[in-house]
This record gives sequence, structure tokens and C-alpha cells, in this order.
Amino acid sequence: MEKNNISIFKILGGTEKAALVVIAILFTGNYLINQKEIAVGVAAGGLMFLIDFIVIKYIVNSILTKRITTKFAIFLFTIKLIVLLGMLMTLLIFAKFNIYGFIIALTAVILVIIGSGLKGNINGTF
Repeated sequence: MEKNNISIFKILGGTEKAALVVIAILFTGNYLINQKEIAVGVAAGGLMFLIDFIVIKYIVNSILTKRITTKFAIFLFTIKLIVLLGMLMTLLIFAKFNIYGFIIALTAVILVIIGSGLKGNINGTF
């Protein structure tokens, strides 16, 4: 009997924890140097993209473990994209939201994801 090498989905794995630490450091640093608007942008953008990463990871894991069909996965990706764009537009239009902090957080989360991918896990997961 062969052992299945597909990983079990964890909401807060190593990549997510590292991204939360980076977001917290960036938020605290900007807040302490009196850049409160950028700190709020970092927190909002970082958490938004971290949630987006978790949802993408869940959908891909569900496809690999055959819990959902490919058509339903495409539907979920579309819904995820619409919700993310709606949240972003709402923040940009109605909230005092600093786009520079948002871009800083996006870059930080992407670098953490790339860094953990380069680390080289055995089964190809983060």
C-alpha cells in the first residue's frame, strides 16, 4: 500500500506565520516613527493578501485532493477575485487608506511566499 504524499491543509502554516511576523514588524516600525497612515495601509494590505494566499492555497489543495471539481475551483477563483477587488475598491474609495503602505505590505507578503518556496519543501507545499 502506497502512502499518499499530498499534504494536509493547514490555515496557519510556516509561510503564513512568517508573513504575519513581517506584517507586524512593518506595522510596528511605521507606527513608532509616527507614520500612522502607512502603518494602517500595511496592516490592511498585508492581511488582505495573506487571506488571499490562504484561499488560493485551500483551493489548490482541494483540487489536488479531489475534494472539488475543476469547474467549481474556477468558480471559487472568480468569486475570490471579485471579493478581493471589491474590498480593495471599498478601501480606496471610502477609507483613508494609504496606497504606499498597501504596496509595501503586498511586496513583503510576496517576498515571504517566494522565500518559503525557495526553501525547498519535499512535497512542494509551503
